[in-house]
Amino acid sequence: MREVTQDEIDAAAKRSLDLLDKPRKFFETAAFLGIMGEMFLTAAAFLASNFLKNILPLFIVLALSAVMWIWIFRHKDKMQKRVGLENARLAGFSEEQFNELTECREINDLVRAELYSDRVMELFEEKLSKSCGYTRIYCLCNLISGCIQRLDEDRLQQKVRELEAITPQNNMEERERANGLFYYYAFKKKYPELISFFEDNELLFSQEVNSDFEMIYSFMAKLGEYYFALKEYEKALSYFEKCFIYEENKVRVREMKNAPENKTELLNMGAFAVNCAQCFIETGDLTAAEKFLDKARPVNMLTAHLSYEFSETENKLSRLKERGEMK
Repeated sequence: MREVTQDEIDAAAKRSLDLLDKPRKFFETAAFLGIMGEMFLTAAAFLASNFLKNILPLFIVLALSAVMWIWIFRHKDKMQKRVGLENARLAGFSEEQFNELTECREINDLVRAELYSDRVMELFEEKLSKSCGYTRIYCLCNLISGCIQRLDEDRLQQKVRELEAITPQNNMEERERANGLFYYYAFKKKYPELISFFEDNELLFSQEVNSDFEMIYSFMAKLGEYYFALKEYEKALSYFEKCFIYEENKVRVREMKNAPENKTELLNMGAFAVNCAQCFIETGDLTAAEKFLDKARPVNMLTAHLSYEFSETENKLSRLKERGEMK
């Protein structure tokens, strides 16, 4: 079975950081060259103005300077867009798929603010009705996620049937479709199907290891679900804990920077905390399970599904404690 090493996590982090650092490096270099050029031209303009007894050279330099700074700032924005494309390519997207995804940016921003609200679900449905190829699969997977979080069983079954009926045309479509079906099996706790499906698609899922930081954690989350289904709870815990720490750190950094709240990160943090608690219950460490449930408690009402999983895990823990099985 394909595992994830610390070296691979570090390499994925470096790839992501190197990409994120490109706009800053570009701007610093361009600003340095711009300032040096402006100083040289201004000095030359002053000398020319004094020699010619005319301020026209100075005005020309000021105009050229304004054009130069406008160019620098515009190219900084272009650099950021290019970094987005490079990051998408690292994750396995083609430029066409990346451009399709940018059309969903407004909906994705709304998910971070509202999770799977009625408005978000309507927007994905609208986009789905007009899309094909990768975008259609992407919208279906998001609608499946929304149905899971809302515990909307009838709509969930409909979207899963639609996803199953699609024949992927390339690697990225195949992986996106497989992601959606995998998390459906995990939600339904169809463990024999989940184990078989993961093993059949292991090579496809493991491509995420060579991608960016977010994608490698996506694969680790799947490994956690896979090992939990196999009842190898120690292994499952090792992956769920890493995923929890990753999401918790993202939430903490946002709070430190007073950045806008991202409910997707809060939801993920809560879900992985519950996953860890479930693993600790299975291994008999009820004290550790209780600590992780306490970490999930502040966010457990974010969605119906998280609330349900939290309550079920807490009730199971309470029953074991009452029987004196506390460790």
